Amino acid sequence: MENKRKNYLFFILGLSVYISYFLSYFFGENSIGSGGYNGDLTWIWNNFDIFKNNNLIDSINHEKFYGNRTPLLYILNIYFNPFINDIDNYRLSLFIFFLTCPILLFFTLKNYFPKSNYFILFFISSFLLLSPYFRSSSVWGQEINYGIFSLLLSFFYFTKFKIKQNLSNFFLVIFFSSLCVYFDQKLLIVPLYMFLHIIFQTKISIIMKASSCFLYFIFSVPFIYLITIWGGVVPSLTQETNFHSFNSYNNFNLHFYHIGFASTLIALYLIPLILLKKKINFIIVIDFVKSNIFLIFIPFITYLLFYINYDWYDLLQSKLYVTPSGNTYGLGFVNKLGLILFDEIYLRKIFTYFAFLISWIIIVFAIRLKVTKWFLINYFFLISLILLPIMQEYFDPYIFLLSILMSDKEYEFEFKSTLSSGLFFLTALSFAIVYY
Repeated sequence: MENKRKNYLFFILGLSVYISYFLSYFFGENSIGSGGYNGDLTWIWNNFDIFKNNNLIDSINHEKFYGNRTPLLYILNIYFNPFINDIDNYRLSLFIFFLTCPILLFFTLKNYFPKSNYFILFFISSFLLLSPYFRSSSVWGQEINYGIFSLLLSFFYFTKFKIKQNLSNFFLVIFFSSLCVYFDQKLLIVPLYMFLHIIFQTKISIIMKASSCFLYFIFSVPFIYLITIWGGVVPSLTQETNFHSFNSYNNFNLHFYHIGFASTLIALYLIPLILLKKKINFIIVIDFVKSNIFLIFIPFITYLLFYINYDWYDLLQSKLYVTPSGNTYGLGFVNKLGLILFDEIYLRKIFTYFAFLISWIIIVFAIRLKVTKWFLINYFFLISLILLPIMQEYFDPYIFLLSILMSDKEYEFEFKSTLSSGLFFLTALSFAIVYY
């Protein structure tokens, strides 16, 4: 009887999350700041006009084509979305289509954790609908969710391939993981992870390993062509507008001052995974810090000395992240909290440096618990070096999804831990809605 009550509770909670997703469209929710008709949708819709009124080659090379992704999403919508001629119909079509993402996540988790309670997995899969970036991108037809959709398809077939190594699953893993890069270049980690798994897994035949090299190369050819004609990984207009990023041959910039803020964003999305994995209390945390004191404090103090010596905080606040109106943008929730809580810059600095330390402790703790991998963490640190501005959307919900889908360890998904993790996502979403 007790288990039935818990199952009903998880079902009702998951269903409530789905209802909130539909309400987000009805109320025009903008929980990331770039939503609305005057947000990113403006230049996205201009891109659609370019592809509607020009042939493919001219559109790709168009001087006003702007964005951080390849033209694939525009091509697919132009040819396959019958609602592309009206902006609101386009928004609604994508809003409904991306409802498939949490469903895909559920079936992928079901393959990963076949012994787990399906009602719990249903509730956990609904966490995706509590991501501010997933929700607002669905509501306002933005680009982020195309990559999430292809990521989930990749891991869905990856789990099937690990169970049954047939040619169909093999090909679909390679195809959909390759698509990830076309929808979001940051998701290069997905085909890279799956390629390495195929190459180094001893149970996979030599023929499949050789075939994977060939197929990944074939699927990369269109992207190589784009790099050739653009002179970089994004359109020319984006390179000119965002010349601080390492996005082309000419824009070679590395931003080491981003690592601290990247650690705060990575740690934020590891917290719900830690809650799912282990019951946490003050004594456990103190014991962990004592037993890992060198791994925690030596990297942190070394980085902090560089940060203070080069006045990186002042650099970010003074020019790189300030809009013409005088407002700061990017750098994630810690920077925003510092600006809200403190007027004096020295207090903001202390708050920020303390957040760096806490975040590093969380990251090391998460790796020790095996809820994430060094491979994933280092990859996102590398991403933070080459991108400017660094935005929270580069980490939400990727860290949570990739950590749990790359996990080698079984989760227990206990009642209280699952509820705590869900409460975390709900709280984060609520703060984002209130802030924006």
